[in-house]
Amino acid sequence: METKEQYIAAGIFETGLRPEMPEDANCPGITSGFADRYNRSGTLRSEYSPWLSHAGVDWGLPEDTPIVVT
Repeated sequence: METKEQYIAAGIFETGLRPEMPEDANCPGITSGFADRYNRSGTLRSEYSPWLSHAGVDWGLPEDTPIVVT
């Protein structure tokens, strides 16, 4: 299991930054942000490691929705 210090050294920690999208963009909502410690249900990601953070960003889209990445 990784330690809190290893996560911080890897750059996985809360910064307070939030993405900004163009006002005219039709963007889905973020369901889990970078370094979030809580799941969508509001519970901690790990009861054994309360500092454990999400190392990505999840966008809420229906299954099989095509996406374009630039």
